[in-house]
Amino acid sequence: MKAVASALALVLMSFAISGQASPRIVTLTPHATELVFAAGAGHQIVATVSSSNYPVAAKDIERIGDGVNTSIEQVLAWSPDWVIGWPSPLMTQLETLGIQTWVSNPQSLESIGTEVLDMAQRLGDPDAAAAWHADYTARLMQLRPKAQTEMRVVLFASSDGQFVIGRHDLINETLGRCGATNPFAASAASAPLVSAESLIAVEADVMISGRPMDNIATLPQAIPLYVVDADKLYRPGPRFLDAALEICALLAKAKRQTK
Repeated sequence: MKAVASALALVLMSFAISGQASPRIVTLTPHATELVFAAGAGHQIVATVSSSNYPVAAKDIERIGDGVNTSIEQVLAWSPDWVIGWPSPLMTQLETLGIQTWVSNPQSLESIGTEVLDMAQRLGDPDAAAAWHADYTARLMQLRPKAQTEMRVVLFASSDGQFVIGRHDLINETLGRCGATNPFAASAASAPLVSAESLIAVEADVMISGRPMDNIATLPQAIPLYVVDADKLYRPGPRFLDAALEICALLAKAKRQTK
């Protein structure tokens, strides 16, 4: 009861001091921070999570935990007008208390761009976001979907090789644009646990990880392994397009080398 009462008190304080022209924003994931900056509203973020490290200006923002263990009191202490983050019980709680929440979970490369434009209309600089989106769209055009898939690609979700990317619309869509497919895409889990035998059985052409692998000796040695920056690969923010373009380039290189 004390926690609820404290939260309500903070909400009332938030309403009392809100109303300024620039909304106060709290971001609970690093990808949300990057989206807000792309929308021209980065200077309005008053607090964020420990992993928000891009752009450089984000490093100067006050921290409120890691997002997973962040409490409602920590968020409300910053009197936010908007809180932006993943779908979560915390976001639901904040909405129940009357805080405006923006649940961000882009499922495609196009929706990342659209979300930046939408944020700019409500929170940021529409003109700056439009210029950003024009550049983003031009780069996205380099990834025109291919009619058929030719390569099987395993993407690791952990550096120990035990977890792979499974059901993940954004990453699997990207592979399709690169002329590839994820053999674990039909998994019920977004990051299923797999055995060394399973990795061999899927007969992958390429393996990709967001970080250097800890136990590379246990992986299939005949399959090329590439590392793509984890902050770009695992975050559905503006820089995911960088990862997508790099993946396509790596797969094209691997294909040439097998001929």
